[in-house]
Amino acid sequence: MTMYYLVNYKPRVHEGQENKEDKIYQYRVQMDDKFRNDENGEHFAGLSAKCLETNSFKRFRWDRLESIIAIPGEPPIKKLTF
Repeated sequence: MTMYYLVNYKPRVHEGQENKEDKIYQYRVQMDDKFRNDENGEHFAGLSAKCLETNSFKRFRWDRLESIIAIPGEPPIKKLTF
């Protein structure tokens, strides 16, 4: 079964602009793999995933993740609100 995730993330940069207000953005994704940051000596810095809205790959650092919610089955259609 394919798992999809709703990721709430506070990026340093969003759409080319510095996220000065520390806004949290929501992404619907299918997880791909982990990634490392050799420059900082981090062997497991975060996760990479395919964004369902843009069909592009995104990387989510552990220290900027607010939450990850697993959604089994079909890809989620709408953003969930809490």
